[in-house]
Amino acid sequence: MQISSTNRLNHLDAVRAIALLLGVVFHASLSFMPFFIGWAVMDINTSHTVAVFALISHSFRLEVFFLIAGFFAHMSFHRQSKTSFLASRLLRIAVPFALFWFFLKPLIDAG
Repeated sequence: MQISSTNRLNHLDAVRAIALLLGVVFHASLSFMPFFIGWAVMDINTSHTVAVFALISHSFRLEVFFLIAGFFAHMSFHRQSKTSFLASRLLRIAVPFALFWFFLKPLIDAG
C-alpha cells in the first residue's frame, strides 16, 4: 500500500483517540474496584462490573498503541533511508530517555 505524505489515515487517528479515552475511563474506574489493587483512592461504592470492564479494557488497550506505533514506524522506515530513520528514532526516543533518566532515577530509588 502506497501512502503519500499528504494523506492522513483518519481511521487510525480515531482508533488511537478511542484507546486514549478508554484509558482515561479505565484509570477513573480503578477506585471503584471491589478489591484493593494498590490504587491511591478506594471508593465505598464498588462494582464487579467495573472489575470486568477494567480486565477487558486493560487486556488490549496498550497493545493497540504498540500496533499503531509499529505501523507508523514501518511507514516512516520505508519513506526515508535507514540512517535517517535510525537518527530520527535516536533523537525522539533515546535522547529523552537518557536525559530524563538522571531526573527520575533518584526519585525511583527514593521510593
